Amino acid sequence: MLLISTVLLVGNLRDASAAESVRDSGKQDVTTVLTVPVDTGIEAFFFYDPIRQVLSGSVLSPSGKFSVSYRAQLSTMFKKANAEPIKDARFLFVSGQARLLPVNLKGIKQRVAQQAIYVAEVTTGRVVALGIPWSPTWRTEAPGRKVKLIPLDARTVRPAIPD
Repeated sequence: MLLISTVLLVGNLRDASAAESVRDSGKQDVTTVLTVPVDTGIEAFFFYDPIRQVLSGSVLSPSGKFSVSYRAQLSTMFKKANAEPIKDARFLFVSGQARLLPVNLKGIKQRVAQQAIYVAEVTTGRVVALGIPWSPTWRTEAPGRKVKLIPLDARTVRPAIPD
């Protein structure tokens, strides 16, 4: 099952079977959670921290314990055209199937889940596809493995909103 984050920009939509967005006391910051299948019967839970602009997550193993942990610092992936950080970034998240080959990371082939997380930043119009490192041998691994999400590709889907 794919779960999609709700989009706060068009209202506080809520779907109990999907992800939830929550407003931070009076601010426009949005906290989003989503789940992404990484293997048959195994999902990763992801949480977006709008204060730090970090997407982090963890896999719930068959034993019912969180094992592999993931992290992506979104502020380093999304910059203005002049390379300045985006002050009031607004991120949207969705996951989808992606039949990916192993990704080459510094000469090492890293297997990835057959799902990707797509992150769109509203003010710049940029979208980044993130790969989720995964190996079937990690299904029952003890907690402790920390892995970075892999930026696969990025593109602009519309012009940036001027300051």
